[in-house]
Amino acid sequence: MYRSEGRLGPTGVGLRAGRGGSVFRLACWAALLALPGLALADVTASDVEDCISRNLPEESGVLEFSVRVRDREGGFTDSAAELLWIRPGEGGLSRVVLRVTRPEKTRGTSVLMIEREGDDPDLFVYLPAISKVKRVRKSRLKGALFGTDFSYEDFERVQGLAQKTEVEKKEDFDLDGRPVWVLEARPSDRGSSEYSRIVTYVDQEFCLPLRMEFVDWKQGLRKVLSSDPAGVRREGTRFLPADFVMRDLRDGTETQVTVHSVDIDPGLAEEQFTKQALPVATRAVPAAPAP
Repeated sequence: MYRSEGRLGPTGVGLRAGRGGSVFRLACWAALLALPGLALADVTASDVEDCISRNLPEESGVLEFSVRVRDREGGFTDSAAELLWIRPGEGGLSRVVLRVTRPEKTRGTSVLMIEREGDDPDLFVYLPAISKVKRVRKSRLKGALFGTDFSYEDFERVQGLAQKTEVEKKEDFDLDGRPVWVLEARPSDRGSSEYSRIVTYVDQEFCLPLRMEFVDWKQGLRKVLSSDPAGVRREGTRFLPADFVMRDLRDGTETQVTVHSVDIDPGLAEEQFTKQALPVATRAVPAAPAP
């Protein structure tokens, strides 16, 4: 167990220039060489997804993080949460619990996501104010998750559990001086997603997504999720982001997530990932730091 505290992209959106450089270049090539018989030009979408999955814990993990939401008037709302993840058994299906730990008035508000074979996951939300667990219907997936710029669907896709999507690898790209693989996911129809496509830029060194672009059905760039590669840290054989930001370009709002601690394979029990387990008290984590 580890614990630790100017050009156009494929969506036609301008990407500003940033710092390049590489501090773990050898790790990049080690990740590539770990793909048996794979030449650099032969990398497929499946290969990239497998590379990303190597940063996941073997069986379970816990993230504690703070959240700062900026509204369109420039005001801020701070909160904190924890994310618990488990994949019981070899080849088992994932389960995720996202639980608010601060502020006190919303403490315990939770979402349970249960992966289903070949289909979209089941989603349940627990609201302490009414002491009830409710299923999140497909019609509610566009709704904001805990008042952030993430919708329930965004949360599914960031967790990699949305199933009804075709993924294609596009031409490799240079993002702010860093080589990236580019994956384009196209949901099957409007009924299954509010997005016509989601473009993900995966760093070839860290096997981590550095940027995700969410394009709506009118072909407009609706949201951008980004992470600064300078903040990536190594935990054992894995690379983990320290923070990331979701920007809603239509509404002019943004949500900043800062990771405070990571537990890798802490031995979570499968019983923690049920509807019955949602209404449990949880420990507090640090509030979002002042700007």
